[in-house]
Amino acid sequence: MWTVKRVLASVAAVVAVVAGGATPASAAAVSLTGTVVDTTTGAPLAACVTLVGESGAVIDGGCTDADGRYSVLDVPQAPYKVKATAPGYADQWAHNKSSAETADALFLWSYMTTTANFRLYHAPGVISGQITTASGAAFAGAQVRAVPDPSTAMYSGIPGFTDANGNYSITVPPGRYRLSFWHSAYEYRWAQGQTDAALATVYDVADGGAVRVDDHFGPTGAVEVTMVDATSGAPVLRGCARVPPGAPSSVCTTTGVIRIEDVQPGQTTVEVRPDVTHQPKYVGVTVVAEETTAVTVPLQGARSVVTSAVDAKTGAPLAGVCVRAAVPGSPVSQGNPVACSEADGRLAWRIEGPFLAPTFDLLASTADNSYGTQWVGETGGTGDRRRARTVVTSADGAVVLPPIRMDRPGTIAGKVTAKGTGTPVAGVCAHPYATVRGSAPDSGANCTDAQGRYEIRGLGPYQWPVEFAAPAPYALQWSGGASNRIDADHVKVRAGRTATENARLLPGATLAGQVNAATGTPTYGSVTVYNARSGDVLATVTSDFNGQTSAIAGLAPQQVKIRVAIPGAPGPCWYDRQSTFETATRFPIPPGSTQTVTLTACA
Repeated sequence: MWTVKRVLASVAAVVAVVAGGATPASAAAVSLTGTVVDTTTGAPLAACVTLVGESGAVIDGGCTDADGRYSVLDVPQAPYKVKATAPGYADQWAHNKSSAETADALFLWSYMTTTANFRLYHAPGVISGQITTASGAAFAGAQVRAVPDPSTAMYSGIPGFTDANGNYSITVPPGRYRLSFWHSAYEYRWAQGQTDAALATVYDVADGGAVRVDDHFGPTGAVEVTMVDATSGAPVLRGCARVPPGAPSSVCTTTGVIRIEDVQPGQTTVEVRPDVTHQPKYVGVTVVAEETTAVTVPLQGARSVVTSAVDAKTGAPLAGVCVRAAVPGSPVSQGNPVACSEADGRLAWRIEGPFLAPTFDLLASTADNSYGTQWVGETGGTGDRRRARTVVTSADGAVVLPPIRMDRPGTIAGKVTAKGTGTPVAGVCAHPYATVRGSAPDSGANCTDAQGRYEIRGLGPYQWPVEFAAPAPYALQWSGGASNRIDADHVKVRAGRTATENARLLPGATLAGQVNAATGTPTYGSVTVYNARSGDVLATVTSDFNGQTSAIAGLAPQQVKIRVAIPGAPGPCWYDRQSTFETATRFPIPPGSTQTVTLTACA
């Protein structure tokens, strides 16, 4: 639906719809009338006016007489877009628009006569030029507007933007214009060299004419930021800054000193964003034209990690090595990595927000499997998470780790069948680390096909346990038929080769829960089941308000520990009403069994 201009103002422009030009009509139908003249001479033109409805169809029209006056009678009450045409002249739409898409819609009333006058031109004019800084450097990205006289509204007019060389070009109807230009880091300017629109030069653009207007932003100053550690005073080498905060571009450094040129004089704020090793900061400064304002910014250290990725044999830096942080006792996150190495191999990230824990193990990999996945160990990669380096970060600043030494990859592949029948089992997903059912991808080469075959690519040349996450009715099991990661057989992977690990699956057991408040009343809660030996999470379910959980299927024979968290309770509670994993009572899962456990909140 069109947006209709119901109030029509007379403006010194090529199209004028006369304010107050609507007068009562004697007939019930609508009429539109007006004149069509040459914009330069004012001479009447032999022209025709067309009314276009909301559907885009031509509804009616009329042509001018010897005086250049036209009339369109008996038009149904509705909104219309109105176009005037004359031989040798550019088509024109009300108000002073070059296309139907940009034209204003006029609402024609059944009891009024509306007047719309057109001033046609042969060809549009062009205002062009170059905008520079006060020092004469080309200014890219400035917004330039041709504002029709007598308006002095800085946001009105026909817009354009300067290119990389500071040049702009704006196509306009013939007329009189002021020229404004603006950038987010500067105040509005009006050509030539004014900040007050009333003092701006008014430029005459002839029919088909061209006007060149060059100008520059006012004198500016510079800000020089030196970043230092707030505790030690040592330089903070990496970071960026911008003026004002939120400006579209920043100036960055690897030397600890940032110089920002062409800053608008006056009071402003510098947004300093150091590397992940320190907290960002906002600093107020007063900028003086044609001077440099120097400011030293002490930055508080941030909980962060700094390391690098290199080729284990050559020591060459590696780009695109990504790390995931896994909290001890928790599965590997399948979401985005916390960081990936840059072209120089550098890896750094800040520990902040609810999803990044201060203590974790690191799993490193490459998306293209050009290097092998590894748990980052003390002296190199490992496939055994128990040998991974546990990273403990500090709230006072960065923890700097030795380089992550990446080795070339190998593969584990094999076949998964049902024990006893030898039938291939499809949809079993093999992983070289513990996952939580439903949290890891359930498709890909690592999941078995119809013949029960799988392949885990891109593994570092280490000893790896393999988890087989099977669909019902089969149990989740580990390599060697173990029920947990600690007791699993480890498969030796060699770079460029494929190691074989087959699995024979047994039917799984099922466990359901009944959740009660400390008073014994059934209640809502969240239940998490862990393997008692490895501490790996097996599953998490919730209960309804009757305290009944959904069943957890596919459990191998094992000992488990169970945690329940109830809203409003002092904290999580372990079976059987214990406060920690270490003191929790083990709950046995016999082969193929179906059991229910009652979980009561701690008092």
